[in-house]
Amino acid sequence: MKVAIYVRVSTKDQNVETQIDLCKRHCEANKYEIYDVYKDIGESGKKESRPAFDIMMEHMRRYKFHAICVYKIDRIGRSLLHLVNLFEEFKKKNVHFMSVTQNIDTTSAEGRMFMNMMMVLAQYEREMTVDRVKAGIKRARKEGKQIGRPKADVNAYHVIRLKNQGLSLRSIAKELNTSLGTVQRCIKRVGHLQP
Repeated sequence: MKVAIYVRVSTKDQNVETQIDLCKRHCEANKYEIYDVYKDIGESGKKESRPAFDIMMEHMRRYKFHAICVYKIDRIGRSLLHLVNLFEEFKKKNVHFMSVTQNIDTTSAEGRMFMNMMMVLAQYEREMTVDRVKAGIKRARKEGKQIGRPKADVNAYHVIRLKNQGLSLRSIAKELNTSLGTVQRCIKRVGHLQP
């Protein structure tokens, strides 16, 4: 079985050698062939896109290896939702996942059970978040609070007049102390008519 090793550290002064060494030893002990070692140095686990991680995922999508080995699960991702999405993609591509320090290995029944439990918990967390947001919006409306961004108080004809004077949309936004999106909506609403 070909295995990709993925290692990550959050700052440039940290070292990945311990992670690599333990992952290589795990692969050697199980007689796995190491396809490649993907290293992200100075990259946060909160980011879903990282240079070496993105290359590894592209290689995985092209079926270059059969498993991904990490030192610890938080090396590959910190957000439960991100991890669940990753594991769903691994499952679709028939790629196994191993975390050497946490004894997680989806080549075993126990490892697959752990992943399934994690996915159930993530789904529960998503549903609870949606319920909390809906309850918060309902309460805020009941209290008379405005939901969402307040509407910009911009005279659309003033926007058109400035546009007809030759100002760029960004210049108009700056002049009126508003966003570019607000200027664009004003133009769309009123059209290119003279005020």
